[in-house]
Amino acid sequence: MEIAWHYTFAHKWASICRDGFLCPAYGGIEPTEKAAVWFSTHPTFEPTATKDAIIPHGPRIRLTLAQCMEATGGAIRIGVPLELTLSFLQYRKRSGVSRKEANRLVTVGRSIGADCGQWRVIFGNVESMFWTSVQRMDSLESGWQEIEKETYVDEAVGH
Repeated sequence: MEIAWHYTFAHKWASICRDGFLCPAYGGIEPTEKAAVWFSTHPTFEPTATKDAIIPHGPRIRLTLAQCMEATGGAIRIGVPLELTLSFLQYRKRSGVSRKEANRLVTVGRSIGADCGQWRVIFGNVESMFWTSVQRMDSLESGWQEIEKETYVDEAVGH
């Protein structure tokens, strides 16, 4: 089975477990745009999931994956079956995103090494019952390690 991954960081994991679902990204979207949960078929890490840092009295810089993991306690990826997701082209057609904004997303993504052909979305919440794999990476050297489902299902129901 092919998997699409939602890439995030460990500091958000407790909240995701508490909720029991991934919720769409509402920040920075246009008024006409449907919010989506973003996924990628990138096998290691989606470049657009890294974060920016603002240097005091300096520029905004894009952190590396290693820097993001150090700042947040590690990386998390949550996999769902690819067939549950829509491609970026389908997203453009169904989301209400303007052509200008969609093109900006592609341009920014390419500038940091992303491939919009790997981008996938799901509109609405993505419940934990649809997660086929959850993995954690604490360092580049350790690589991705599976998190047992019982662990996060128990956390989601408050045990």
